[in-house]
Amino acid sequence: MVDERQIRYFEMQHERNPQGRFFVPLADLYIKAGRLAEAEDLLISGLARHPASIPARLLLGLCYQAQGRMERAVEIFEQVLDSDPENTRVPDRASLDLEAEEAAAARAADEAAQIAREIDEIREPAPPTEPEEETDSDPCDETAGTPPLEPEPDPVPVETPPAQETPEPAPAPVEDPPAAPAPPLAPDVPALFLTGTLADVYLAQGRPDRALKILYHVLSRHPEREDLAARIAAIEAAVDEDGPTGARTVDEPRQSEAGDPDRFEAWLARELEGGKE
Repeated sequence: MVDERQIRYFEMQHERNPQGRFFVPLADLYIKAGRLAEAEDLLISGLARHPASIPARLLLGLCYQAQGRMERAVEIFEQVLDSDPENTRVPDRASLDLEAEEAAAARAADEAAQIAREIDEIREPAPPTEPEEETDSDPCDETAGTPPLEPEPDPVPVETPPAQETPEPAPAPVEDPPAAPAPPLAPDVPALFLTGTLADVYLAQGRPDRALKILYHVLSRHPEREDLAARIAAIEAAVDEDGPTGARTVDEPRQSEAGDPDRFEAWLARELEGGKE
C-alpha cells in the first residue's frame, strides 16, 4: 500500500521545483497507487523537459502496460532498450507479446459483444397488439352501439353583477385657519401702547374692562407668559365679585388715587397724534 505522506512529500518538492526530476518518483508512486491518468500526464510533461530520462520513459511504458495499451507500451519499452539494453525493469518481450495478444483478444471480444447487442436491439420484434373487441352490432346500422343522446340541460342564467360605481374621492380635510391675533383696543391705538403698564393705568382708574382687553391682546402675542393668564383670571374673578365698576386688586390704588382719567385720555390722544406724524 502506498503511503500518502510520501506522495504528498514529492508533490511538494515538484511544486517547489517543477523543472527538476522529482516528477519521476512521484509518477512511480502514482502508478503504484493506481492513479494512472495522473502518472501519464506527469511523465509526458516531464519527458518534454528531460527527453533523455530513461527512468521516466520506462515508467511511461509501465503506465501504458497497466492501462492495457500494449502497443504503446511495447513502443516505449523498445525506446528504453535502444538506450539501455541491459535495463532489467523492462518486461520480457515474450510476456509483452502475450499480454498484447490477450489485450487484443479482449478488445475483440468486447467489440463482438457490443455488435451482438446492437443486432439484438435491431431484430427485437415489436410487442403484439391486443385484438379489438368484436361487437354483435350490425355494421350497416350506423346507429348501433351509439348511446342515446341525453337532453341538454337548460342553460343556467348567468347573473351579471351590477356595475360598481366608482367612489368619489373624499374631500380633502379643510384645515382650520390659524387664529388671528386679537384686535387692538381701538383702530387708532398702535400695538406699542398695548402693554401691561397701560393695563395697570386702566385698573388704577377703575376701568377693568379696558385693562382686560389690553391684557388679552398682550397674551395673544406672548402665549407662553403664564403670569398674564393668571393676572387675567384674577381680574375677572374680582369683576365677578365686586362688579365691573368696583373691581380692583389688593395692590391697585383706588380711582381717586390714580389721577384724572380725562387727563390721561388727553395725554394718550396727544401721544397718538405725535406717533402719526
